Amino acid sequence: MGALMAGPLPLLQGFQRFDPSGCAFPPVAVPLLPVANARGWRLRARQEPGTPAASHLRRFGRGRYALHQAYRLAGLRAGGLLLAPAYHCRTMLDPAIALEARIALYPVDAQLHPDLTALAALLDQPQTGPRVLLLSHFFGFPVPEPTLQALLALCERHGVPLIEDCSHLCMPVLWQRQTCNTGRRGAFGTASSYKFFPVPDGGELWSNAAPLPQDLTLAPSPREELRGLKHLLDAALRGRGVRAPSATAAPSRDGLDAYAEGLRCSPFYDRAQERRGGLDLAGRLAAHADLDQLTAARRRHYAAWLRHCSGLPGCRPLYPELPDEVIPYMFPLLLDDPQRRFAALKHRGLPIWRWDDMGRSDCPVAGQVRLGLIHLPCHQSLSPRQLAWMQDTLAEGLRA
Repeated sequence: MGALMAGPLPLLQGFQRFDPSGCAFPPVAVPLLPVANARGWRLRARQEPGTPAASHLRRFGRGRYALHQAYRLAGLRAGGLLLAPAYHCRTMLDPAIALEARIALYPVDAQLHPDLTALAALLDQPQTGPRVLLLSHFFGFPVPEPTLQALLALCERHGVPLIEDCSHLCMPVLWQRQTCNTGRRGAFGTASSYKFFPVPDGGELWSNAAPLPQDLTLAPSPREELRGLKHLLDAALRGRGVRAPSATAAPSRDGLDAYAEGLRCSPFYDRAQERRGGLDLAGRLAAHADLDQLTAARRRHYAAWLRHCSGLPGCRPLYPELPDEVIPYMFPLLLDDPQRRFAALKHRGLPIWRWDDMGRSDCPVAGQVRLGLIHLPCHQSLSPRQLAWMQDTLAEGLRA
């Protein structure tokens, strides 16, 4: 892979995007993210000994806005360069585009870890202006310690700040583990607590060195707090049971997969929200979540997906093992024939995500998983009935 980096720096020029307009996908039958119910709460708020000090931690509405401040504080500005993984959610790049920075995508391996040879070649190229490197820990599986150590050495040698994107990690659990250094190595770390807790919003930024400026965020208004409460209650009502579509509809037309030249923020990035702080409601609810129950349920559901998929055709788990330290965010599953299977699963109401709006790069892994890797829920709010329905629906769609 390192040879691919020779010549001019391969700057991002545009995005390959799947447009589902006309596919008439029904609403999902089961919630993708956790919803509030009677289970999984503590009467007393947790006290996490490893949580960053208040002077080093700020809460935002979403992790993408925490990333915006991390990029800015790390020195990224117009004309600067963000080095980001070739496999990414669009909102990981939106903050850099908002800052008018350039972007170069580094290749990842089959486990979605950085290709260190290619990344070293990118860093060796002389550049003007500040550079920042983004490292992502995907689906709850931290980047292995040897890879992280090598990456830190590269950053130190080139004087490049490292930002750890921990949006797929349950940081309150990791902060309790005093021996765990994930999220503590870079200059800054960011997370997305709403992906793990049944709360209306939640993004976090922390500094591993100097305290953060006090004026990074603006407190949400009482009206925003009320809207958050309404969102919480609506999601809880919608998340009960299984709301399967009445019939499996055929697509009115195929989705369009096309390339769009140019760098513009996605519709999921709102410049007006860059400084809004996280809702007080969300912070208080997250502090009362039972982390032991959350961890056990997510690991149990992930293990159930592993057992179920072992006998299914046309798919394979991205991570077929579940190490003891992992609190999974989603269950990532690779489809052999995504062009045919994805629509069949979506029309059955199966709750699946995939990152099919992605910056174009030469990374073969990113090219494969952009359409082929689906994300299935394994969160703690799932009932046995919901999990069983999803498993049956996945099997039906793959065998159709």
